[in-house]
Amino acid sequence: MATCVVWLPHQQVFAISRHADCAAVLLDDETFISGDGVALNPRANRLGRGTTLNSDGDEHATKRSVLAHRLTPKAVRKMTSAVEEKGREHRRCGPEQAVRRRCRRSRDGAADVDRARSRGLARGRT
Repeated sequence: MATCVVWLPHQQVFAISRHADCAAVLLDDETFISGDGVALNPRANRLGRGTTLNSDGDEHATKRSVLAHRLTPKAVRKMTSAVEEKGREHRRCGPEQAVRRRCRRSRDGAADVDRARSRGLARGRT
């Protein structure tokens, strides 16, 4: 069976539609490089630099190992009620107000990220 690859002229990208082909592409980080970005616009790719999604090889494996245990089906099920409550909060007051409330609680989002990373690393989840 031939690979189903189509050119999307408006987006100026190729798209792969078959699951097996998509899986093969995702597993071949030597041919298909994510570190240069995976989004359809330069700004999103620039903002995504250094993330798990926009990384390859050993760098990707290291970043993924820090997050993987938090994304198992069991771990995600444990978060369901908290996520649903946040969704209700956003619907009640709107997303902008919810973000403002969160920012008032924490003035430094970068510090929050650093604290979360250090907790994960301190537990040996590197």
